[in-house]
Amino acid sequence: MAPDSLTPADAQTTGGQTLPADVQAQIAQIGEKLTQLEQESKSLEEQASQKRQQAAAIRVQLATLAGTQSQSVKATPQIGEKIEGKGIYLGVYAPKNRNGKSLGKTFAVYAATEDLTDESGAKLVATFRDHAKRMTALKGWHGHDGFDSTNDAEIIQGLADGSAVGKWIIPTQELLTGTDRNGDKVQDDNLIAHKDKLGQITTSRKGCGDYEYPNYYISSTERRDGSNYVWCARPADGGGGYHGEDNGRMSCRPVRLEALNI
Repeated sequence: MAPDSLTPADAQTTGGQTLPADVQAQIAQIGEKLTQLEQESKSLEEQASQKRQQAAAIRVQLATLAGTQSQSVKATPQIGEKIEGKGIYLGVYAPKNRNGKSLGKTFAVYAATEDLTDESGAKLVATFRDHAKRMTALKGWHGHDGFDSTNDAEIIQGLADGSAVGKWIIPTQELLTGTDRNGDKVQDDNLIAHKDKLGQITTSRKGCGDYEYPNYYISSTERRDGSNYVWCARPADGGGGYHGEDNGRMSCRPVRLEALNI
């Protein structure tokens, strides 16, 4: 979130003395200008993120037409298309770290064809921490291993250094619902936006109780002011919120990211 802008109420008095009217007016004007600049800066950042995603998709198309596709992407798939050995194509993703700095990398996103399962192959409805443990233990699940991580920061670092690329991960908030920690829309293509193309995914509003919430899906994004809570959302209507990492059993739809080297 942008810092709180200076307002006249912040500067009405100094040391118990009321400031002159002309000074208060100047403070108010400066505060309004600061707020405007912050809003414009935020808007430009969102536009830049969207343009990077669009540019990445166009580069894939150009490479395909020219016959010089990257090793990761051999053609331009359609959203929701099942690609053998990869998963269900969900578009492209240009991640940023928690400070809002871009990694300078773009990835093709593939969702698993089913929700995360336990050792027996049954759908796993569990706490975030149990999902994270299961993800770490995955070996050859739908052809790929799971990535060892406990939160979104570790996943972003893994994408930066390459250790998470190509492995199953618990999706970030951006990949689950398309929003960031501030609630701003930053990723048009996400799991909930394309829930109708994911096959078996729980979209009912029912079936909750006694800390059992199979119709909510977990992300790896932790709350800004509390590392023991992660963002969860319901595909039925996109509603969501933060939930404790070690209570509340929910579903998880893993995703994989493959680098676009074009």
